[in-house]
Amino acid sequence: MDMIQLTKNDLATLHIMKPTLVKNIESIVAKFHENLEKEYSFGKIINQNSSINSLRTEDTSRSSHKRK
Repeated sequence: MDMIQLTKNDLATLHIMKPTLVKNIESIVAKFHENLEKEYSFGKIINQNSSINSLRTEDTSRSSHKRK
């Protein structure tokens, strides 16, 4: 939690928001990837090691698996 500066209050807020997040996870992830593509420095790092499309596929797979 220290690494990403996540506090106990943040976790409590996420717990409260969980039903909404789960319901909307696909659009949240899609918007995240859309914004990654717009940010040159992130896109460059990702494209050196993988691609936005493969990251999208992995995240979509993970999010649909967690909803089951």
